[in-house]
Amino acid sequence: MDHAHSNIEYYGSSGTALLSSLNPCPQCTTYSHLLECALSLSASLSDPSMPILGSLSVLPTTKASTVIDRITEIEGIEERLSDAIRGCDANFETQTPIVEKFLQRAEALFRELENALQNSSCRQSRSTDDKDDPKPMVLPAHFYSYVVSQLDFIGWENIVSIDSRLTVIVLKTVDSSGRTHELRLELGENFPNQAPICTSDLPIEFEIENWRPLSLHPDNSDVTSGVFTGNTNFEVPPKKRSRQSVSAGLALVYEEFEAAVDSYQSLWNELDNIDANACILEPILPARRSIRERRIAIRASAGGISAVLSLDCKRPRTVPSSLRFVGATAEVSKLRSHFNEYIAGTLKCDDGLTLQWREDRTVRENLELCFGDIPTKNTADGSEFEIECGICYTNRLGEDGLLPDACCGNACCARSYHEACLFEWLHSLPSARISFDRIFGTCPYCCEPISVKVRCARS
Repeated sequence: MDHAHSNIEYYGSSGTALLSSLNPCPQCTTYSHLLECALSLSASLSDPSMPILGSLSVLPTTKASTVIDRITEIEGIEERLSDAIRGCDANFETQTPIVEKFLQRAEALFRELENALQNSSCRQSRSTDDKDDPKPMVLPAHFYSYVVSQLDFIGWENIVSIDSRLTVIVLKTVDSSGRTHELRLELGENFPNQAPICTSDLPIEFEIENWRPLSLHPDNSDVTSGVFTGNTNFEVPPKKRSRQSVSAGLALVYEEFEAAVDSYQSLWNELDNIDANACILEPILPARRSIRERRIAIRASAGGISAVLSLDCKRPRTVPSSLRFVGATAEVSKLRSHFNEYIAGTLKCDDGLTLQWREDRTVRENLELCFGDIPTKNTADGSEFEIECGICYTNRLGEDGLLPDACCGNACCARSYHEACLFEWLHSLPSARISFDRIFGTCPYCCEPISVKVRCARS
C-alpha cells in the first residue's frame, strides 16, 4: 500500500469508509442509505489514527439537515461508539499502518451509527410512515465516490442541492450580467454509461452534445476523463484545473451548460431592457428565462392596443420572428400597416426622413421610432389594459394569466374575449362552422361575424 501518493485501496470490510484526504491529517467519507447523506470524519491531530466524532459533517443534501439532530438524541451514543472503537482495536496488529487503522476505526463508528439510528424511535416512526414506499435502488460505493469526485471538480460553490441518494443534483452558474441559471441532473442506475437527464430554463431545451458512455472501473482512469479510478483522494481544486482537460462526465455537462448560457446573453439583455422600460402585460414579471415572448402596451386609447412579439434566440435585434397586435380591429389595422412600412423602409417622419428597422438599435428603440412614445412602467401601470373577457368576465385566464386576445370587429361593439372562451362559445353554437384551423360564428353581444383559431380550446 503506497500511502505517499494517497492511492489507498482499502475501503473497509464492507466498502463504506472511503479515504478522501491525507492532508493535513486523514479524512474519510461514507455514504449511507440509512443516514440519507454522505458523512465524513477527521483524524485527531494528536493521534492520526483516531477519528473525531465531533467533526461529523454532512454533504449538502436535501434531507441531511436532520441527521446530526437524530444522532445526538440517541441515548448513550458516546458509550456505544467508544465500545465500537475498543472492539475494533482488539483486532489490530502492532505494526498496523496509521491510515489503515484510522479507516478501520472510522468504519466501526459508521456501522455503530447506522445500528443506533436503526433502533431509535425516530427511525422506527419514519419507517412506519414509509412502509409502503418501494425499496430504494442500491448503488455500489464507487458510484458515490465518482459522483463526489465530479462535484469536487465542478466546485461545491456551484451546487444548489443534492438529493439524499446523490442521484438528483441541481447546479448553478452565474452569467456575465449576474443572472443565475440552474441545471437539474437526474442520474439513472446506468450512469455514467448512460447520460443524465437534464432540465433547465433555457429558451431552447438543453441537450448534452458530447456525452461519452463510461463504465465505473475501480482500477483505472481518472476524474477528468470521467471514470473512477480507485484513487479516493478527491482534492481537485476546481479553480485551478483547466476546463480544456475535461473530456467526459458531469464536469463536461456543466461546461456545455455554461456555453449554452453564454450563447443567450444578447437575447436576455434585450428582454431585460424591454422589461425595465416598457409596460409589460404578459408574461407576469419576473419572467422565466425560457420565455422569449413579450406582450407590450402600445396605445392606451381605443380600449388599449398591445403588441405580442417574439425575439430570435441568436439575433434578438433583428425584426421579431413573430409580431401581432391585439385590440380593436380598426386600430390594429392602422398599426399593422404602419409597422409594415417601417420594416420596408418606406415610413417617413415629419421632417421627411425615411425610417427603417436597424439592428444597431435595441428592439425597444426600434419600437419607439415606429410607434412614437409607447407606455412605460413609469407612465402606465397596465390597469387601463385590464379588459374583461366578455364571456368569463375576468382579465387573466388560467395559471398562465392569459389576457383577452380576440376582439369583435364591429366598432360599435369591440368586445374582447379570451380566445379559449370564445372558442368554447362558438363551438356550442349550432350555426358555427369550422374551416381549416378556424371556427366561425357570431359575437355573443352584437351577433356580428367573429372567428378564432381552433387550437385555442382550453383542453
